[in-house]
Amino acid sequence: MQCCGKQLIVRGVYVTDRRDEGGSLSLVTQKQLRQLINWAIYLSVVLGVLFIAQISGIVPQQMVYALLTGWIAYLFTAIAVAAGRREAYTAAFILAIITLLVSLPEPRHYALLSSVNPVPGLTFLSGSALQIILLGLMSIYF
Repeated sequence: MQCCGKQLIVRGVYVTDRRDEGGSLSLVTQKQLRQLINWAIYLSVVLGVLFIAQISGIVPQQMVYALLTGWIAYLFTAIAVAAGRREAYTAAFILAIITLLVSLPEPRHYALLSSVNPVPGLTFLSGSALQIILLGLMSIYF
């Protein structure tokens, strides 16, 4: 590995030298990681409203209201993130954990995949994967 300015030559390939505040080499900067976290939170809000719209006719109304309550909490968290409120990240972390704890053990969510219309099931899987990614990104960032 050779260094020439802001470029590193690793096995004949030029790689941009990105060092974080501590001086260690990283693939993304802290700012980019925070932006990824922000977009994951915003995408969670979008997937949440899509999921609620998709299942509103096939689940009891009480469940729709419960999902809507959680979605509103996520919406307020996303607004706080957009406003630059640091404590919103803690709320997003907690909401992601609650979302996974409530939704993953529920067999009816997986039954959505085998239904006539698998789109709600795919939305559920996408949202769950996004929550896991969000938790991972936040664990790295904080």
